[in-house]
Formats: sequence, C-alpha cells, structure tokens
Amino acid sequence: MVSVAVYAEGPTEWLVARKLWKRKILNGMGFLGAEERQPGDLIVGGGVDTFLKNLFSIDRASSERGVLIRDRTPFDRVLLMFDQEQMPNLEKYVKSKIETHLREIGIVSNFDKADDEIPNVFTGNIQTLPVAIHVANHDGMTYKKGPDLDGNRDFDGYIVELLQNLEDDPIGVSIVQRMLKETHQEKVKVMHQIGNQKIPDLMKDDQLPIKRSKTILYSHITAMQIGKSHVHFSEKVVEESDEDNLRTVFKSLIAAWDSLKREDDV
Repeated sequence: MVSVAVYAEGPTEWLVARKLWKRKILNGMGFLGAEERQPGDLIVGGGVDTFLKNLFSIDRASSERGVLIRDRTPFDRVLLMFDQEQMPNLEKYVKSKIETHLREIGIVSNFDKADDEIPNVFTGNIQTLPVAIHVANHDGMTYKKGPDLDGNRDFDGYIVELLQNLEDDPIGVSIVQRMLKETHQEKVKVMHQIGNQKIPDLMKDDQLPIKRSKTILYSHITAMQIGKSHVHFSEKVVEESDEDNLRTVFKSLIAAWDSLKREDDV
C-alpha cells in the first residue's frame, strides 16, 4: 500500500490526523508510523521557519543536496501540516516560506492550489516526491465574532468547531457526554455551557476577552475537569465525534489527503 509520511508543527495535528485515518475518514493509503511509532518521530516544531530547517536540509553525508532528513523509512507521499497563524495571505505564505527555503538548499519544488474552493490546500512535488500542504485557517470562534479576536488561525479552531452546538442539533453536548460517559443529560449540558460560554463571558466581563481557540479548548477542559493536555483532549474529541461532523469540519484536510492519491494506487 502507498505510504504517507505526515509532518506537523505539533502533536495535536499529527495525532488528530492519525485518529481520522484510524476512523477511515482519511483512507486509501497507509499512514506512516500509525501503529509502531510515537508522534514525536514525525513531528518538528518551533514555527514554520524552524519546521522547514529541521525537515529539509542539506545532507552533507550524501551526494544529494536538499533531502528529507527527519526520517529514513521509505514512504511514497508527504502531507505537511502548518498553521496560518496571523499570516494574511495563504498563497504568499506557502510560496515564500516553503518554496524559498527549498530553493535556497537546492530543492526544486512547485505548488499550486488543489482546488479554488479550498484555498488552504496546496499540492505539488518536492523534486519527484508528491507533497500536499494543509494550512489550518480556522479561528475557532464560530460562536462569536468581533474585535476581541486577534486574527490567529490554527488547527485548534477545528477542534473548537466540533464542540460547538448547531441551532437544532446539540453536537457539542453529545461529544461531552460520550467523552465523560455521563448519563445525566442536564449535568452534561451545564458542563458544556460553562466551557463554551460562561468562562469566556466571565473573562470578557473582567476585561480579559478570549482571543484564540486554544483558550476555548482549555475552557472546556476546565469545565469537564479533565486532567489532560489539550493534545490528549483534542484527540479524544475527534474519537467521540460523529463521522458526518468530522467530514464537514475536516473537509480541507480530507481534500489534502485525497490530493495525494493516484489512479495507480488502487
């Protein structure tokens, strides 16, 4: 089976992608390291610049300049996962940060948008290696809009969206109930409301409005009294989410994965 190496800026992205693969939301190809590896084996952090320098560099022990240095296990495709953060222009962000760095170390690459309707996914090749780039562009604040937000867009926003309630469908409450294995519906509703609304409102009333999605995640963690990091929490949210909801929220990530498929993979 065709194998995909997934490189992300942090463990949340890698573990969520692996969970989506295990649930067959990302399908049709193998996920390198899904069973036998720890996420740290396939992650380089520290922001985009550090990420690129650690992932792609000149291998002075090799006659070939500009190779993947993080892993020597054979793989057929690569999925890169970045945050948009506060960069205003995705096209410029991808082109200037990724292609410029690769060009400086002698790597030929070319990326284009995978689909005009999905502006945060880019596909192309690094030398002859097929690569897809997913740039998380979600602010995670679907329940509120306004001047409090600082414009940061990241992967945490997708997890926050999973926990939101639609008008006629309390999806977020259902996820909390399954995560806690709690049978008392009213108690679950209260915990969800505390995390989703009461803590953010209290902070805003005290002149400390929430600006980023990760704070909302920790608001939910506090309300649910889960003694785990947001990384573990995010993976659990995905594990307990309905498939249809996952396919809606992670539409762009699914598109990035699917863009790596080829007719000869079947």
